[in-house]
Amino acid sequence: MNIKTDTTRLRRALGIPLLVFYGLGVTIGAGIFALIGEIVRLAGDHAPQAFLLAGLIAGATGWSYALLVSVYPRAAGEAVFVKIGMGAMAGRIVGLGITLTAIISSAVVSIAFGGYLGTLLPIPQTVMVLGVLLVLSIAAWMGVKQSVIFAAVITVLEVGSLIVIALSGAPLLTDAPLLLKVVTPPSDAVTWAAVFSATIIAFFAFIGFEDMVNMAEETIDPKRVMPKAIILTLLITVVLYALISTIAVALPDREALTSSSAPLAVLFEAVTGLSGKPIAVLASWPVA
Repeated sequence: MNIKTDTTRLRRALGIPLLVFYGLGVTIGAGIFALIGEIVRLAGDHAPQAFLLAGLIAGATGWSYALLVSVYPRAAGEAVFVKIGMGAMAGRIVGLGITLTAIISSAVVSIAFGGYLGTLLPIPQTVMVLGVLLVLSIAAWMGVKQSVIFAAVITVLEVGSLIVIALSGAPLLTDAPLLLKVVTPPSDAVTWAAVFSATIIAFFAFIGFEDMVNMAEETIDPKRVMPKAIILTLLITVVLYALISTIAVALPDREALTSSSAPLAVLFEAVTGLSGKPIAVLASWPVA
């Protein structure tokens, strides 16, 4: 008796450029846009150190993902990795944990979405969320390459806005006493505790590489391409976050940043003199 086997395979259409754009999109959109104000509020002048510490932790984790995906290029990466190493039950537990993380992440992004959207239009949040979900569903239905290209366009605009902030805020970095505070480690336990608290939150701003490994079965030559894309994404993110957080702590009116529901729009307006509404539009679009 002949037994048919499932030979369905995902279409391999992604290379390093699109993977990096995807990684930056799922990292930056839900990270610096939503969390910069809270991290500056907690860590103060040491906010850049919180981002760098979080980046170091994320780098170690990302390196592990890069090594594992080079050996096991499978979708649902982290659950697959744990299942292979520790058994099916452990894999299921991790899978449920990832699901819970996704729910919490979605909640954080939704809060950021509502905060930024409130600066633009008096439209009910539920209506806007449903509209965005519909658009994203259509993009996903069209195919992985089309949906990632769609996300890449938004990512280019997001990263571009951060670069504009970095360039416009560069004059603030000439304040030598402030820069000395930024690079000097905390001198007391209370400040260290604040920095570590901010680091825990900042780590969330680096999450994205675990979503990247889920694209392994849609990537061309994933064993070679996926690790490079993960490392590139982390390096670019660390540099951008360090620059933006340093400019944020140099802002004269730091209170406006830390008390705003749309902190990056406030920062954009402060350093460029332009309207922060375009930043609100970008931040309110959930690329992930």
